[in-house]
Amino acid sequence: MTSTRALAVSMAVLAILGAAPAAAAPPGQATVIVKLRDRADLTPFRRLPRGERGRGVADALRRHAEQRQGALRALLLLRRLEGRVSRVTPLWIANGLAVTATPEVIQELASRADVLSVTPDDVPIVPAALPDGSPTWNVAAVAAPEVWALGATGQGAVVAILDTGVDVSHPDLAARWRGGSSGWFDPYGQHASPYDPSGHGTWTAGVLVGGDASGATLGVAPEAQFIAARVFDDAGRATATAIHLAFQWALDPDGDPATDDAPQVVNGSWSYGAPGCNLEFQRDLQALVAAGIVPVFAAGNSGPAAGTSVSPANYPEAISVGAVTTTSAIYASSGRGPSACTGATYPTVVAPGAGVAT
Repeated sequence: MTSTRALAVSMAVLAILGAAPAAAAPPGQATVIVKLRDRADLTPFRRLPRGERGRGVADALRRHAEQRQGALRALLLLRRLEGRVSRVTPLWIANGLAVTATPEVIQELASRADVLSVTPDDVPIVPAALPDGSPTWNVAAVAAPEVWALGATGQGAVVAILDTGVDVSHPDLAARWRGGSSGWFDPYGQHASPYDPSGHGTWTAGVLVGGDASGATLGVAPEAQFIAARVFDDAGRATATAIHLAFQWALDPDGDPATDDAPQVVNGSWSYGAPGCNLEFQRDLQALVAAGIVPVFAAGNSGPAAGTSVSPANYPEAISVGAVTTTSAIYASSGRGPSACTGATYPTVVAPGAGVAT
């Protein structure tokens, strides 16, 4: 193949990528997540300063996907021209692609030697239960005021909230949103500016970084900033494509690996709806950790029985957070260990999670 023809093929392949994942699949087609076996080696970046780590990891993952997915993308372009593929979305954070195609093409992809897995786009993801709106006892329970007195109020830190969205006009949150073009991401393409149809993500943001407009400081890190991406659409549904894209965005919010705009923490107050180990998003969390970003996830609402850990909280890369009540007792529904993925102690920590103000 001549270099001119190779460039033309490359440009044509890229032209089929990047469609919004919210669109319904055409009749006779379905959307799946295709992951390749090959993975980028991210261990060298762990020795770098945090800013360099983040930039290096994002750039390495993009380059690796471009180099390793060429043959697969060329096949998908051919099938697109045949009318058997309607959409392909790059998921470079996991060296994967979201593909909407006919069953025959999906089977063809699954049979390739370079493909590790083909999994459904539909995922049974649920948000952690909302509290009942009692006073802000949680702030005192974790000794936040004592830490603030030492000068640590979250200043300089950024938290990425992956949830239902956030109402950034809330008086306790307006000054905490980082804003700008890298402050909001809706992988469903439903809202160009921050929006939260259910209030769940807004409550989560308040617990993390809320201010004192109501008379009492709501957040444990009131001087931290936040950015936000949606995991759930307007109807409360989640797709694997959207979740992968949200993690990918958190790794590099402005899409430019040369800038250091990644958060220090990614918070996910959601999980698979049933206990067990589902590793669909493990590569994403591994990339975040390699970049120096801490993934924190709710331990789930599947308790009180033992062995009720949920993913992604039970990944070894995640900090899992269980819930306690106002009496410091374990909240009845809080998920229990051991971790279904590793057998390790679960959750990592517990914190106030019942009766917290919204």
